[in-house]
Amino acid sequence: MLQGPDGAFYGITALPGNSNGAVFRLNLNGGTGSGTGSGSSPVISPTPGIVGGASFQPGIAPDSWITINGTNLSTVTDTWANAVVNGNLPVSLDGVSVSVGSQPAYIAYVSPTQINALAPNVGTGTVAVTVTNSSGTSSPITTVAQAFQPAFFQWGSYAVATTPDWCRR
Repeated sequence: MLQGPDGAFYGITALPGNSNGAVFRLNLNGGTGSGTGSGSSPVISPTPGIVGGASFQPGIAPDSWITINGTNLSTVTDTWANAVVNGNLPVSLDGVSVSVGSQPAYIAYVSPTQINALAPNVGTGTVAVTVTNSSGTSSPITTVAQAFQPAFFQWGSYAVATTPDWCRR
């Protein structure tokens, strides 16, 4: 086994009688995995790990879109397009879930390096955010939940505003 620059140990196995084997990774925290990203607990980037989903500024607002940046957040890239059932938004997508202030967030998009979610109504103040997947739970990262975080989504070079029924105006 060799220790990599990320602190994890890497090695190979071989099966008797043929050339098949596996490359594996052993994290110092005890996690194992094979291939890239597999078996590694999610890690939320410290800066800018958690930002408003439209403004991309640090901090969040209750009941608003948030973006979480990091590594090993998911093993796949997916959206909630097939996960919204009977109008219920998913709190887990492909085994990935997010907790904001100890409350589940609705997951809209997952990838290995980014999650887009709808924050729960956590109130204001400092809140802890964690990401959980099949490999474990990230260390909590704190962010500030503000009463408001004004921002517009952009459609090309235009700002987009919607009404509660999602109609563009």
